[in-house]
Amino acid sequence: GHGAGAMAGARSCARGGDAFQNYADCMLRCTCAIDLNATDYLSYCSDAFRQNHSARWACLCLASRCQASCVDEVPCPKSGSYDEQCWKTEDLMPCDIGCAPRPSGSSGSSSRPPMLAWNFSRTPC
Repeated sequence: GHGAGAMAGARSCARGGDAFQNYADCMLRCTCAIDLNATDYLSYCSDAFRQNHSARWACLCLASRCQASCVDEVPCPKSGSYDEQCWKTEDLMPCDIGCAPRPSGSSGSSSRPPMLAWNFSRTPC
């Protein structure tokens, strides 16, 4: 973003940062349920779907997608390794979470779990 470098320190989306509440509002709007003032999405998904493995993954996928879109929407400053972190996370997930396109020739991890067969159109948000 233009001029984002100078502002990066001030506009943090981390808890306690200037932009945290905007980010939390975006996450709540996007996920319909996850209030980052009260919890984090890993805890939320684990607690809400303790028994249902695929629903927990769907929750994590949805939350991760929301996180990626909220970081862009707020916008939150991205660290230099933001894209790499996103790809690493995506490699652990059975879904695409909206990371930046990978450099050509890198297809991600071969140990990635099988893609989740989940109808996201039936998820309210």
